[in-house]
Amino acid sequence: MTIVACSYDKYKDLWYPYFKFFSRQRTNCPYSIVLNAETKKFEFEGLNNICPQLYSGRNVCGYWSDRMIGTLRYINSDYILIICDNHFLASPVDEEKFEEAIEIIK
Repeated sequence: MTIVACSYDKYKDLWYPYFKFFSRQRTNCPYSIVLNAETKKFEFEGLNNICPQLYSGRNVCGYWSDRMIGTLRYINSDYILIICDNHFLASPVDEEKFEEAIEIIK
């Protein structure tokens, strides 16, 4: 599974606090996290995050759906969890229950 964090380059100020909260609430997240933005690069120590910069050097159409389609084509996973960069995790994630939910989905 891959986690896709939906964002936009103009919201880059949210990324550090967002992933800081994420890393506190999901201390052992085993999944890759793809930041769905346009051209900005971002890394957060301790997380397996990828910022593919799919639109670097190209005109960005600005449509969220077009960026999402490009990101989904980039990912090679059977399952994708979409999260938003302005929905901060407020409490710890029960990883056991999370994995049980994934098994139900499968």
